[in-house]
Amino acid sequence: MLTLNKNIGYIAASILLLLIFFLPHLIIWDEKWYLNCVNSVTKYGLSIDFLKYNPTAPVHTLIYYFFDTVFGIYAIGVRLFNFFLCLCMCLLINKIIKLNQNVTSLQLSYSFTLFTLPCFFVLGFFALTEAPCLLLYLTSVYFLFKSINASKNNIALSILSGLFLGLAILTRQLFLASIFPPLAIFFYKENKHRFSVIIPYLLVALLMCVPIFYLWKGILPPNTPIMPHPEGIISLKHLALSLGYALFYFIVALPVYLFNFIAKNKRNILILTVVGILISFFIKDNTFLPASGALSRFQPGVVQIIALLFFKLITIFGLILAYFLLHELYNRRNEFEQVFLILSMLAILATPALITHFFSSRYPLQISPLLIIFAHSRLLPIDPKFQFLINGVCIAISLVSVITFFY
Repeated sequence: MLTLNKNIGYIAASILLLLIFFLPHLIIWDEKWYLNCVNSVTKYGLSIDFLKYNPTAPVHTLIYYFFDTVFGIYAIGVRLFNFFLCLCMCLLINKIIKLNQNVTSLQLSYSFTLFTLPCFFVLGFFALTEAPCLLLYLTSVYFLFKSINASKNNIALSILSGLFLGLAILTRQLFLASIFPPLAIFFYKENKHRFSVIIPYLLVALLMCVPIFYLWKGILPPNTPIMPHPEGIISLKHLALSLGYALFYFIVALPVYLFNFIAKNKRNILILTVVGILISFFIKDNTFLPASGALSRFQPGVVQIIALLFFKLITIFGLILAYFLLHELYNRRNEFEQVFLILSMLAILATPALITHFFSSRYPLQISPLLIIFAHSRLLPIDPKFQFLINGVCIAISLVSVITFFY
Protein backbone atom coordinates (compact mmCIF):
# COMPACT_ATOMS: atom_id res chain seq x y z
CA MET A 1 0.00 0.00 0.00
CA LEU A 2 2.84 2.38 0.85
CA THR A 3 4.49 1.79 -2.53
CA LEU A 4 1.17 2.32 -4.29
CA ASN A 5 0.59 5.62 -2.47
CA LYS A 6 4.15 6.75 -3.19
CA ASN A 7 3.63 6.23 -6.92
CA ILE A 8 0.00 7.32 -7.12
CA GLY A 9 0.95 10.46 -9.05
CA TYR A 10 2.59 8.39 -11.77
CA ILE A 11 -0.49 6.15 -11.89
CA ALA A 12 -2.83 9.15 -12.18
CA ALA A 13 -0.69 10.67 -14.95
CA SER A 14 -0.73 7.35 -16.82
CA ILE A 15 -4.53 7.17 -16.57
CA LEU A 16 -4.78 10.69 -18.00
CA LEU A 17 -2.48 9.68 -20.86
CA LEU A 18 -4.74 6.71 -21.64
CA LEU A 19 -7.75 9.03 -21.68
CA ILE A 20 -6.03 11.20 -24.28
CA PHE A 21 -5.57 8.19 -26.53
CA PHE A 22 -8.91 6.46 -26.00
CA LEU A 23 -11.50 9.25 -25.65
CA PRO A 24 -12.89 10.66 -28.93
CA HIS A 25 -10.30 12.68 -30.82
CA LEU A 26 -12.53 15.73 -31.16
CA ILE A 27 -11.69 19.33 -30.36
CA ILE A 28 -14.61 20.42 -28.18
CA TRP A 29 -15.82 22.89 -25.54
CA ASP A 30 -13.62 25.94 -24.78
CA GLU A 31 -10.75 24.13 -26.49
CA LYS A 32 -12.41 24.87 -29.84
CA TRP A 33 -12.66 28.58 -29.02
CA TYR A 34 -9.03 28.96 -27.98
CA LEU A 35 -7.55 26.90 -30.81
CA ASN A 36 -9.64 28.71 -33.40
CA CYS A 37 -7.82 31.89 -32.37
CA VAL A 38 -4.79 30.56 -34.27
CA ASN A 39 -6.64 31.79 -37.35
CA SER A 40 -6.10 35.37 -36.17
CA VAL A 41 -2.34 34.93 -36.75
CA THR A 42 -3.07 33.65 -40.24
CA LYS A 43 -5.36 36.62 -40.87
CA TYR A 44 -3.25 39.45 -39.42
CA GLY A 45 0.25 37.98 -39.27
CA LEU A 46 2.59 38.73 -36.36
CA SER A 47 1.51 42.35 -36.19
CA ILE A 48 -0.12 45.01 -34.02
CA ASP A 49 -3.46 44.05 -35.57
CA PHE A 50 -2.98 40.48 -34.33
CA LEU A 51 -2.45 41.76 -30.80
CA LYS A 52 -5.38 44.15 -31.07
CA TYR A 53 -7.96 41.85 -32.62
CA ASN A 54 -6.97 38.43 -31.32
CA PRO A 55 -10.04 37.70 -29.15
CA THR A 56 -8.19 35.86 -26.39
CA ALA A 57 -4.75 35.45 -24.80
CA PRO A 58 -2.04 36.24 -27.40
CA VAL A 59 0.75 34.03 -26.01
CA HIS A 60 -1.53 30.97 -25.92
CA THR A 61 -2.45 31.69 -29.53
CA LEU A 62 1.20 32.04 -30.54
CA ILE A 63 2.19 28.81 -28.79
CA TYR A 64 -0.42 26.86 -30.73
CA TYR A 65 0.31 28.76 -33.93
CA PHE A 66 3.91 27.54 -33.81
CA PHE A 67 2.67 24.08 -32.80
CA ASP A 68 0.38 24.13 -35.83
CA THR A 69 3.22 25.02 -38.21
CA VAL A 70 5.20 21.97 -37.04
CA PHE A 71 2.59 19.32 -36.18
CA GLY A 72 -0.81 20.68 -37.22
CA ILE A 73 -3.83 21.32 -34.99
CA TYR A 74 -5.55 18.04 -34.27
CA ALA A 75 -7.08 16.77 -31.04
CA ILE A 76 -4.66 14.08 -29.91
CA GLY A 77 -1.63 16.22 -30.84
CA VAL A 78 -2.61 19.31 -28.88
CA ARG A 79 -3.68 17.20 -25.91
CA LEU A 80 -0.40 15.30 -25.81
CA PHE A 81 1.38 18.66 -25.93
CA ASN A 82 -0.82 19.92 -23.08
CA PHE A 83 0.00 16.75 -21.11
CA PHE A 84 3.71 17.37 -21.76
CA LEU A 85 3.35 20.88 -20.30
CA CYS A 86 1.92 19.33 -17.12
CA LEU A 87 4.88 16.95 -16.88
CA CYS A 88 7.18 19.97 -17.13
CA MET A 89 5.22 21.57 -14.28
CA CYS A 90 6.00 18.54 -12.10
CA LEU A 91 9.72 18.90 -12.84
CA LEU A 92 9.61 22.60 -11.90
CA ILE A 93 7.68 21.89 -8.68
CA ASN A 94 10.42 19.44 -7.74
CA LYS A 95 13.15 22.01 -8.48
CA ILE A 96 11.40 24.82 -6.56
CA ILE A 97 10.91 22.68 -3.44
CA LYS A 98 14.54 21.56 -3.52
CA LEU A 99 15.69 25.14 -4.00
CA ASN A 100 13.72 26.68 -1.15
CA GLN A 101 13.18 23.94 1.40
CA ASN A 102 16.66 22.36 1.33
CA VAL A 103 15.22 18.94 0.49
CA THR A 104 17.94 17.43 -1.67
CA SER A 105 16.49 13.89 -1.51
CA LEU A 106 12.98 14.84 -2.64
CA GLN A 107 11.50 12.17 -4.90
CA LEU A 108 9.97 13.32 -8.19
CA SER A 109 6.95 11.16 -7.40
CA TYR A 110 5.81 13.75 -4.84
CA SER A 111 5.53 16.45 -7.52
CA PHE A 112 3.36 14.11 -9.59
CA THR A 113 0.70 14.21 -6.88
CA LEU A 114 -0.36 17.27 -8.88
CA PHE A 115 -2.27 14.78 -11.07
CA THR A 116 -4.21 13.41 -8.09
CA LEU A 117 -5.98 16.67 -7.24
CA PRO A 118 -9.70 16.37 -8.03
CA CYS A 119 -10.58 17.54 -11.55
CA PHE A 120 -6.94 18.24 -12.45
CA PHE A 121 -7.49 15.97 -15.47
CA VAL A 122 -9.53 18.79 -17.03
CA LEU A 123 -6.44 21.03 -17.01
CA GLY A 124 -4.18 18.20 -18.12
CA PHE A 125 -6.49 16.96 -20.88
CA PHE A 126 -7.92 19.98 -22.68
CA ALA A 127 -5.67 22.41 -24.57
CA LEU A 128 -6.88 25.50 -22.72
CA THR A 129 -4.88 28.46 -21.37
CA GLU A 130 -4.22 27.01 -17.90
CA ALA A 131 -1.39 24.54 -18.62
CA PRO A 132 0.84 26.92 -20.65
CA CYS A 133 0.09 29.78 -18.25
CA LEU A 134 0.94 27.74 -15.16
CA LEU A 135 4.16 26.43 -16.69
CA LEU A 136 5.28 29.96 -17.58
CA TYR A 137 4.25 31.18 -14.13
CA LEU A 138 6.13 28.38 -12.35
CA THR A 139 9.21 29.19 -14.44
CA SER A 140 8.91 32.78 -13.22
CA VAL A 141 8.62 31.58 -9.60
CA TYR A 142 11.68 29.35 -10.03
CA PHE A 143 13.84 32.21 -11.34
CA LEU A 144 12.47 34.56 -8.67
CA PHE A 145 13.49 32.25 -5.82
CA LYS A 146 16.79 31.51 -7.53
CA SER A 147 17.53 35.24 -7.81
CA ILE A 148 16.70 35.74 -4.12
CA ASN A 149 19.09 32.95 -3.13
CA ALA A 150 21.85 33.93 -5.58
CA SER A 151 24.93 35.77 -4.37
CA LYS A 152 25.63 37.08 -7.88
CA ASN A 153 23.86 37.43 -11.25
CA ASN A 154 20.63 37.93 -9.34
CA ILE A 155 19.60 40.80 -11.64
CA ALA A 156 19.76 38.55 -14.70
CA LEU A 157 17.69 35.90 -12.91
CA SER A 158 15.23 38.59 -11.79
CA ILE A 159 14.84 39.77 -15.39
CA LEU A 160 14.09 36.19 -16.47
CA SER A 161 11.50 35.92 -13.69
CA GLY A 162 9.79 39.11 -14.88
CA LEU A 163 9.94 37.95 -18.51
CA PHE A 164 8.21 34.64 -17.79
CA LEU A 165 5.63 36.31 -15.57
CA GLY A 166 4.85 38.74 -18.39
CA LEU A 167 4.38 35.78 -20.76
CA ALA A 168 2.12 34.06 -18.19
CA ILE A 169 0.00 37.20 -17.86
CA LEU A 170 -0.38 37.41 -21.65
CA THR A 171 -1.44 33.76 -21.63
CA ARG A 172 -4.08 34.31 -18.96
CA GLN A 173 -4.48 38.00 -18.25
CA LEU A 174 -5.93 37.68 -14.75
CA PHE A 175 -2.51 36.44 -13.62
CA LEU A 176 -1.69 40.14 -13.48
CA ALA A 177 -2.69 39.73 -9.81
CA SER A 178 0.37 37.51 -9.35
CA ILE A 179 2.70 40.44 -9.92
CA PHE A 180 2.06 41.81 -6.42
CA PRO A 181 2.84 39.02 -3.85
CA PRO A 182 6.64 39.12 -4.47
CA LEU A 183 6.61 42.79 -3.38
CA ALA A 184 6.28 41.50 0.19
CA ILE A 185 10.05 40.98 0.10
CA PHE A 186 10.46 44.70 0.80
CA PHE A 187 9.52 43.91 4.44
CA TYR A 188 12.42 41.45 4.79
CA LYS A 189 15.36 43.71 5.54
CA GLU A 190 17.70 40.77 6.12
CA ASN A 191 17.58 40.19 2.36
CA LYS A 192 20.17 42.79 1.39
CA HIS A 193 19.69 42.56 -2.38
CA ARG A 194 15.89 42.59 -2.36
CA PHE A 195 15.77 45.81 -4.41
CA SER A 196 18.01 44.40 -7.13
CA VAL A 197 15.68 41.37 -7.30
CA ILE A 198 12.25 42.96 -7.28
CA ILE A 199 12.75 46.17 -9.26
CA PRO A 200 14.02 44.44 -12.48
CA TYR A 201 11.36 41.74 -12.03
CA LEU A 202 8.61 44.32 -11.70
CA LEU A 203 9.81 46.54 -14.56
CA VAL A 204 10.21 43.68 -17.04
CA ALA A 205 6.84 42.09 -16.16
CA LEU A 206 5.05 45.43 -16.55
CA LEU A 207 6.87 46.30 -19.78
CA MET A 208 5.74 42.97 -21.18
CA CYS A 209 2.03 43.50 -20.64
CA VAL A 210 1.19 47.17 -19.97
CA PRO A 211 1.73 48.32 -23.62
CA ILE A 212 -0.65 45.58 -24.79
CA PHE A 213 -3.22 46.46 -22.12
CA TYR A 214 -2.93 50.07 -23.25
CA LEU A 215 -3.59 48.94 -26.82
CA TRP A 216 -6.66 47.05 -25.63
CA LYS A 217 -7.78 49.81 -23.23
CA GLY A 218 -8.10 47.10 -20.57
CA ILE A 219 -6.87 43.59 -19.80
CA LEU A 220 -9.03 42.00 -22.52
CA PRO A 221 -8.92 42.52 -26.29
CA PRO A 222 -11.71 44.84 -27.49
CA ASN A 223 -13.59 42.10 -29.37
CA THR A 224 -13.70 39.63 -26.46
CA PRO A 225 -17.31 38.52 -25.90
CA ILE A 226 -18.35 39.38 -22.33
CA MET A 227 -21.70 38.44 -20.84
CA PRO A 228 -23.17 40.86 -18.26
CA HIS A 229 -23.76 39.62 -14.73
CA PRO A 230 -26.37 40.89 -12.25
CA GLU A 231 -23.68 41.46 -9.61
CA GLY A 232 -21.83 43.96 -11.80
CA ILE A 233 -18.07 43.97 -12.36
CA ILE A 234 -17.28 41.81 -9.30
CA SER A 235 -19.00 38.54 -8.45
CA LEU A 236 -18.98 37.73 -4.74
CA LYS A 237 -20.62 34.44 -5.65
CA HIS A 238 -17.65 33.40 -7.77
CA LEU A 239 -15.23 34.49 -5.07
CA ALA A 240 -17.06 32.26 -2.57
CA LEU A 241 -17.05 29.37 -5.05
CA SER A 242 -13.35 29.82 -5.79
CA LEU A 243 -12.32 29.73 -2.13
CA GLY A 244 -14.79 26.96 -1.31
CA TYR A 245 -13.68 24.67 -4.13
CA ALA A 246 -10.05 25.32 -3.21
CA LEU A 247 -10.67 23.91 0.28
CA PHE A 248 -11.40 20.54 -1.35
CA TYR A 249 -7.96 20.67 -2.97
CA PHE A 250 -6.33 21.55 0.37
CA ILE A 251 -8.11 18.64 2.06
CA VAL A 252 -6.66 16.27 -0.53
CA ALA A 253 -3.14 17.72 -0.31
CA LEU A 254 -3.06 18.20 3.50
CA PRO A 255 -5.71 15.96 5.10
CA VAL A 256 -4.04 15.47 8.51
CA TYR A 257 -2.60 18.98 8.84
CA LEU A 258 -5.95 20.57 7.96
CA PHE A 259 -7.90 18.23 10.25
CA ASN A 260 -5.60 19.14 13.14
CA PHE A 261 -6.07 22.83 12.38
CA ILE A 262 -9.86 22.52 12.39
CA ALA A 263 -9.78 20.45 15.59
CA LYS A 264 -7.70 23.13 17.36
CA ASN A 265 -9.97 25.95 16.17
CA LYS A 266 -13.43 24.44 16.66
CA ARG A 267 -14.98 27.57 18.14
CA ASN A 268 -13.80 29.84 15.32
CA ILE A 269 -14.86 27.26 12.71
CA LEU A 270 -18.34 27.17 14.26
CA ILE A 271 -18.54 30.98 14.12
CA LEU A 272 -17.42 30.92 10.48
CA THR A 273 -20.11 28.32 9.72
CA VAL A 274 -22.84 30.62 11.04
CA VAL A 275 -21.33 33.65 9.26
CA GLY A 276 -21.06 31.67 6.01
CA ILE A 277 -24.74 30.71 6.13
CA LEU A 278 -25.73 34.34 6.76
CA ILE A 279 -23.47 35.67 3.99
CA SER A 280 -24.92 33.19 1.48
CA PHE A 281 -28.35 34.81 1.91
CA PHE A 282 -27.01 38.23 0.89
CA ILE A 283 -25.35 37.04 -2.34
CA LYS A 284 -27.45 37.34 -5.48
CA ASP A 285 -28.20 34.04 -7.21
CA ASN A 286 -27.14 32.08 -4.13
CA THR A 287 -27.36 28.65 -5.73
CA PHE A 288 -24.79 26.54 -7.58
CA LEU A 289 -25.09 23.04 -9.00
CA PRO A 290 -21.90 20.96 -8.92
CA ALA A 291 -21.45 18.25 -11.56
CA SER A 292 -24.36 19.84 -13.40
CA GLY A 293 -24.12 17.38 -16.29
CA ALA A 294 -25.08 14.52 -13.98
CA LEU A 295 -27.25 16.19 -11.33
CA SER A 296 -29.39 18.15 -13.78
CA ARG A 297 -31.16 14.88 -14.63
CA PHE A 298 -32.97 14.94 -11.26
CA GLN A 299 -36.36 16.56 -10.76
CA PRO A 300 -36.19 20.41 -10.91
CA GLY A 301 -37.25 20.75 -7.27
CA VAL A 302 -34.51 18.37 -6.11
CA VAL A 303 -31.93 20.15 -8.27
CA GLN A 304 -32.90 23.50 -6.73
CA ILE A 305 -32.49 22.17 -3.18
CA ILE A 306 -29.09 20.61 -4.00
CA ALA A 307 -27.92 23.85 -5.63
CA LEU A 308 -29.07 25.96 -2.66
CA LEU A 309 -27.52 23.72 0.02
CA PHE A 310 -24.31 23.25 -1.94
CA PHE A 311 -23.76 26.99 -2.26
CA LYS A 312 -24.23 27.47 1.49
CA LEU A 313 -21.73 24.69 2.14
CA ILE A 314 -19.22 26.09 -0.34
CA THR A 315 -19.51 29.58 1.21
CA ILE A 316 -18.69 28.10 4.62
CA PHE A 317 -15.77 26.20 3.11
CA GLY A 318 -14.50 29.40 1.50
CA LEU A 319 -14.46 31.23 4.83
CA ILE A 320 -12.68 28.30 6.51
CA LEU A 321 -9.98 28.31 3.83
CA ALA A 322 -9.50 32.09 4.06
CA TYR A 323 -9.17 31.77 7.85
CA PHE A 324 -6.70 28.88 7.50
CA LEU A 325 -4.50 30.74 5.01
CA LEU A 326 -4.51 33.95 7.05
CA HIS A 327 -3.63 31.91 10.15
CA GLU A 328 -0.73 30.29 8.29
CA LEU A 329 0.33 33.68 6.95
CA TYR A 330 0.60 35.07 10.47
CA ASN A 331 2.40 32.04 11.88
CA ARG A 332 4.93 31.88 9.03
CA ARG A 333 5.23 35.65 8.54
CA ASN A 334 9.00 35.54 9.06
CA GLU A 335 9.50 33.20 6.07
CA PHE A 336 9.30 35.01 2.74
CA GLU A 337 8.80 31.82 0.74
CA GLN A 338 5.72 30.88 2.78
CA VAL A 339 4.34 34.42 2.68
CA PHE A 340 4.83 34.47 -1.09
CA LEU A 341 3.03 31.13 -1.57
CA ILE A 342 0.06 32.11 0.61
CA LEU A 343 -0.36 35.59 -0.90
CA SER A 344 0.01 34.17 -4.41
CA MET A 345 -2.65 31.53 -3.82
CA LEU A 346 -5.00 34.12 -2.35
CA ALA A 347 -4.40 36.43 -5.34
CA ILE A 348 -5.14 33.64 -7.83
CA LEU A 349 -8.21 32.48 -5.88
CA ALA A 350 -9.57 36.05 -5.92
CA THR A 351 -9.42 36.40 -9.72
CA PRO A 352 -12.62 34.38 -10.49
CA ALA A 353 -14.52 37.27 -8.87
CA LEU A 354 -13.66 39.24 -12.02
CA ILE A 355 -15.04 36.52 -14.34
CA THR A 356 -18.63 37.51 -13.75
CA HIS A 357 -20.44 35.55 -16.47
CA PHE A 358 -19.31 32.02 -15.63
CA PHE A 359 -17.56 29.89 -12.99
CA SER A 360 -15.56 26.72 -13.52
CA SER A 361 -13.81 24.52 -10.97
CA ARG A 362 -10.69 24.81 -13.11
CA TYR A 363 -10.29 28.46 -12.04
CA PRO A 364 -9.32 27.72 -8.41
CA LEU A 365 -7.30 24.73 -9.68
CA GLN A 366 -4.81 27.29 -10.99
CA ILE A 367 -3.28 27.29 -7.50
CA SER A 368 -2.51 23.56 -7.82
CA PRO A 369 1.28 23.81 -8.45
CA LEU A 370 1.68 26.32 -5.61
CA LEU A 371 -0.48 24.12 -3.37
CA ILE A 372 1.79 21.11 -3.94
CA ILE A 373 4.82 23.26 -3.01
CA PHE A 374 2.99 24.73 0.00
CA ALA A 375 1.88 21.28 1.21
CA HIS A 376 5.33 19.69 1.21
CA SER A 377 6.55 21.35 4.42
CA ARG A 378 3.25 20.51 6.15
CA LEU A 379 2.93 16.82 5.35
CA LEU A 380 2.07 14.65 8.35
CA PRO A 381 1.83 10.84 8.64
CA ILE A 382 -1.47 9.44 7.44
CA ASP A 383 -2.98 5.97 7.46
CA PRO A 384 -1.98 4.37 4.11
CA LYS A 385 -5.46 2.91 3.53
CA PHE A 386 -7.09 6.29 4.12
CA GLN A 387 -4.56 7.97 1.81
CA PHE A 388 -5.30 5.41 -0.89
CA LEU A 389 -9.04 6.00 -0.46
CA ILE A 390 -8.59 9.77 -0.87
CA ASN A 391 -6.43 9.32 -3.97
CA GLY A 392 -8.84 6.78 -5.46
CA VAL A 393 -11.86 9.05 -4.99
CA CYS A 394 -10.00 12.02 -6.48
CA ILE A 395 -8.86 10.10 -9.55
CA ALA A 396 -12.45 8.84 -10.03
CA ILE A 397 -13.74 12.45 -9.83
CA SER A 398 -11.14 13.51 -12.39
CA LEU A 399 -12.14 10.67 -14.71
CA VAL A 400 -15.81 11.60 -14.51
CA SER A 401 -15.04 15.30 -14.95
CA VAL A 402 -13.37 14.64 -18.33
CA ILE A 403 -15.56 11.80 -19.63
CA THR A 404 -18.81 13.73 -19.07
CA PHE A 405 -17.67 16.32 -21.63
CA PHE A 406 -17.98 13.61 -24.28
CA TYR A 407 -20.91 11.53 -23.00
